[in-house]
Amino acid sequence: MHTGLFHETLRCALSKGEVASRATQLAIVQQQIEENEAEAKATADAYKQKRKVLELERRSLAREVREESTFRPVECVQRFEDGMVETVRTDTGETTSTRVATESEKQTELFGREDRDPDKREETDDPAAEDAAGERRGERDGV
Repeated sequence: MHTGLFHETLRCALSKGEVASRATQLAIVQQQIEENEAEAKATADAYKQKRKVLELERRSLAREVREESTFRPVECVQRFEDGMVETVRTDTGETTSTRVATESEKQTELFGREDRDPDKREETDDPAAEDAAGERRGERDGV
């Protein structure tokens, strides 16, 4: 019969020191796995958030393409007439909204925008208007 030496991996009992060493390694590996899972979740959450932002942008662009328009700041003026306030675009002249004037706006409309503060009103070429304004200032100043 022929015999020869070789190595085979077989079950062997661990010493108490080896068991303690393995337990420490096990705890370290478990902690690394948990950290890795937390990192993967954080990364996935970041990608989900980025995806949501991109989807919102896509929807917005699709709406603009479909409607062939967008929203942007446009200079407007307000017109006060007959207890109503109209908002009008200065670029196209289009009325964008109409509403009932507030009580303070109705007062402004009644007395005129310049007359609210007579000291700040503009001079006029109309002598009758100048006389009336002068009388109002005189009454106010006690003259």
